This record gives sequence, structure tokens and C-alpha cells, in this order.
Amino acid sequence: MSNCYEIVSFAFKTTTPVGQQHQLMATIGEFARRQPGFMARSCYYDPKANRWTDLVTWRSAEDAVNAMAHFDKAPETADAMKALDPTSIQSGHYDQVA
Repeated sequence: MSNCYEIVSFAFKTTTPVGQQHQLMATIGEFARRQPGFMARSCYYDPKANRWTDLVTWRSAEDAVNAMAHFDKAPETADAMKALDPTSIQSGHYDQVA
């Protein structure tokens, strides 16, 4: 079994200040680190597009899917869920092949 790479690109609502976006990204990272199968996370910000990209390494695709299922319902991520622009979210799970 190989690691699973989860790549998520998204934007916060335009009413969410950049400083708050950074705080919410830290909260999202804390949540991810506590999930079973979490291995690593890097996040990237594009100030021109006001978009974020998360790259999370999971032990397996099953771990990644389970974590995502809990993210929507976790009390600690509620503020992030309210601030995200749901129409902007693009995500996928990838296996390394080379």
C-alpha cells in the first residue's frame, strides 16, 4: 500500500480577511494532524487569486476520505466551514506512481 496525497484548492469568502484566513488554516492543520493516518501537510497561498492549496499526505486513501468526512462535522472546524466559499473547492486523492 502506498501513501495517498490529498490536494485541495479553495478560497475563503471575500468577506474573510487574510489574517483570519491564516488563523483558520492553522486550525485546519491542527485538525488534520489529529486524524488517524495523517503523515504531513503543506499549505500554499496565492495572494493574486486569494486561493489556498493544501497538500496532505495520508497513510492511505481510506484515511484521507475518513478525515474529510469528519472535517465537515467537527466543532473545531465550524468557523472554517462557515468562512470557506463552497463553490471554490476542488479536491482529489492521488497515489504516487513515480
